[in-house]
Amino acid sequence: MLSGRQQRRSVVMALNQVHFLDRFDWVVCLENGSIVDQDSYHNMVKRGHPGFMKLLSSQQGTRNDDLDEKCLESGALEEKYLSKERNGEDYVEAKLEGCQEKGCQQTQKGSDAETEKEKRKETCQRTQQRQANSDSVTIMGVEEEKEPSTGPEMQDKRRCHKNEKAAGAEEAEGGKLVEDEKVQQGAVTSDVIVTYIKSMGVSFVVLCAVVLCLAYAAFVFNDVWLAMWASESPESRSRNLFFIGIYIASSIGHVALILLMSCLMAIGGVRASHVLHKQILERVIKAPTKWFQETPSGRIMSRFSSDLSVVDVRLALFIDNYLQIGAIIFVLLATMCVTIPPVTGFVAIGMSLYSLQVLAVDRSNREVRRIVNNAMSPLLTNFSETAHGRLLTQTMGLQSYFLDRHLKFTDKFTSASLASYALISWGRHASNVSSFIISLATALLVILQRDLYTEAQVSLALTYAFLVPYFLMVQSMNASFISVGFTSLERVLEYKSHEIPQEKEWRRKDDPTPDVWPLKGQIEFDEVALVYREGLPPAIKGVSFAIKAGKTCGVVGRTGAGKSSLVVSLFRIVERSGGRILVDGKDIGTLGLQTVREALSIIPQQPLLLQGTVRHNLDPFDECSEKEIQQALVDVGLSPSIVDSEVGPGGSYLSAGERQLISFGRALLSKAKIIVMDEPTANIDINTDDQIQRIVREKFKGSTIITIAHRLSTIIDYDMVLVMDAGKVAEYGPAAQLLQLPEGILTSMVNSAGEKAAQKLRTQCTASVR
Repeated sequence: MLSGRQQRRSVVMALNQVHFLDRFDWVVCLENGSIVDQDSYHNMVKRGHPGFMKLLSSQQGTRNDDLDEKCLESGALEEKYLSKERNGEDYVEAKLEGCQEKGCQQTQKGSDAETEKEKRKETCQRTQQRQANSDSVTIMGVEEEKEPSTGPEMQDKRRCHKNEKAAGAEEAEGGKLVEDEKVQQGAVTSDVIVTYIKSMGVSFVVLCAVVLCLAYAAFVFNDVWLAMWASESPESRSRNLFFIGIYIASSIGHVALILLMSCLMAIGGVRASHVLHKQILERVIKAPTKWFQETPSGRIMSRFSSDLSVVDVRLALFIDNYLQIGAIIFVLLATMCVTIPPVTGFVAIGMSLYSLQVLAVDRSNREVRRIVNNAMSPLLTNFSETAHGRLLTQTMGLQSYFLDRHLKFTDKFTSASLASYALISWGRHASNVSSFIISLATALLVILQRDLYTEAQVSLALTYAFLVPYFLMVQSMNASFISVGFTSLERVLEYKSHEIPQEKEWRRKDDPTPDVWPLKGQIEFDEVALVYREGLPPAIKGVSFAIKAGKTCGVVGRTGAGKSSLVVSLFRIVERSGGRILVDGKDIGTLGLQTVREALSIIPQQPLLLQGTVRHNLDPFDECSEKEIQQALVDVGLSPSIVDSEVGPGGSYLSAGERQLISFGRALLSKAKIIVMDEPTANIDINTDDQIQRIVREKFKGSTIITIAHRLSTIIDYDMVLVMDAGKVAEYGPAAQLLQLPEGILTSMVNSAGEKAAQKLRTQCTASVR
């Protein structure tokens, strides 16, 4: 980016590393949200604005320009820059190569095959990045003439393409990281229905069944009683009052039982939804990190939004309607068959046709609804990606790309939804054909055999015969809707099944209480190995070291050396594949996960803040007093007045430094004996870094501290320094001792920072020993 290869593009970069400023054409200095100075770097240095000079002085001696100066003394590097540019290779690569020839960097001898493989991979990635930069004109919508690729670069690309092929073959052998979403086929299994009944409560379901039978027994009794009343002599007034009283009482009982049935189903639906939501949420929360890496967020959101919404709001209603309408149809047809026996054959024929039609619609619609439900996942995933990356999307001009994806996923979802509703509509109209057979047959039989039946029988049979078509049409829709509900329930229950892997037990009966363990904070790694995924090489292997209680340990190493994997194994985010980790003499592998994690406190590189107030983020479980919270804010250098201020989504209302300071405040309030910091100062300015180092030295005194750092100045004065390389412990001991090793990795890292920076680091290390 800074090597001159972006000559036809404007580059705007926000950064805290001021030692790069002399490579920019124009520099803007901000302070308290306002521009205090802007000009070229050299003019700003000459002008000497206090705010700008303060920034420069804070990082004095850390500039990497010493690397250039030492190499340029012979003038050899300057010629190498020119020759490398003519050959199309990267400026920075030429610079490093020239420095290596002049002895400006010390490299570790005896690199194994894994290190060489890593270097080839990095070369491939750099080549891909150069190609992406040159191709970005198309993405940005700007027509430019691309520079022709030169020989060496083309060779890099060919090597990269070859490596990509090999990587693709390895991926094919080892399986994809993100598996395709599984789509169920066939009828919904009885296990799904049984699980829902158990969630409602078996005794509760039996009560609903009894109420349903009583309700529609009252329904039949009403009509039969009315027919009997109609056949009585109208002269007897007392007799009429008797029939009226019984009829009114039966009608009120019927209505009351129907309402009771609906209320019971609503209550049962809420109970089942609560139980199912709790069960699947618990399994998702206890799923390991690997499962979240393999499962797109849209799949999870679709289960907890659209699918669970159907189960929460509609499924109980669908079942209630289905049962009640089904009971009505049964009562109507049974009464017709008893009243006019010859109609039984026509009822059997009509209901057979009706059942075939409902079955055909249900089978087709069930598969279509599964397509609809699965089509929701990529739609939500794309929406989530667009929302989270909206700033980058706008900056890169990729709105049309994400819009096209959104429209494609929406088309797939809506087309399947339309097909589903079309099937339901067809089933509704087809049901009229089969019901017409029953109604027509009943009417013809009554006409042809009118002398065989009484007026009450004829009126009752004809009334029911012309009600049947309506209820059969409604029931065909209910059958489709209940199939939709059980399809969504089926998807929800996938997260309740054993298909979701689970972490180890969160609590164990013999776990020590927080007031008993850990008391000191001593940590020991004993031959620890960690593999993130089957088929991958170990991230760390045979790692052994010990940290005494109350001591500080800094962890350094290049990218991929295994630094963060130490934290992963300590918190048991991924279970280690070998060895053991002891904290105050106890193997953490024998303890519950939550017991282990509650004993530790972590300050990550990217601070995690939940939407809410500062108070909620400092003390999310309301375990601390108001005085302790206020004091924590003061200790980290923030004003207590912001305690009830909103932090916004993800802490967006706060600066990066303020978010990190709140993370430190949270760690202070946890009072943990072991504090882990994973590059907490990587994205903040030098002043906030100094403030954080003060907090670590003063407020975390007495706690065991493990810090993964990319700035050597952060950990050079720690009690112990752990140097990781290729997943193994390369060096371990006090920094002063490690710097005595002329061929040591830490020595090489310090020397490569530049003469002034190296001297400053050695002075800082010596001062800490004193």
